[in-house]
Amino acid sequence: MLTNALYVPYVTQYFSVTTWATLVSLSSQMGGIVEFFLSKNIRIARDRAWDLTIASRGKSKDFWGPYVEEWQRPPKVDEPGWLEKFFGKWWARLLFRRCEPHLRFD
Repeated sequence: MLTNALYVPYVTQYFSVTTWATLVSLSSQMGGIVEFFLSKNIRIARDRAWDLTIASRGKSKDFWGPYVEEWQRPPKVDEPGWLEKFFGKWWARLLFRRCEPHLRFD
């Protein structure tokens, strides 16, 4: 009875549960693995694209300087209000999602 409850068709029929769990955990990390192995090529392509962008604008490399901050003192960001603080919590979002269909906004 318990084996039928854990049976997922087309998955456990071909793979064991441990193999399936390994595939699921690796698939969630696949982006990081690909970026790790391709990071050198990505950096080379990014530098090449930047050089082609500068060349297409017809300006010499000494025109393009390093990044300079525009603000001497950046402006202060306002603190979020009580409503943003309340709905920023995970339990409040869950409560709102559960109660939303029962609310009437007519």
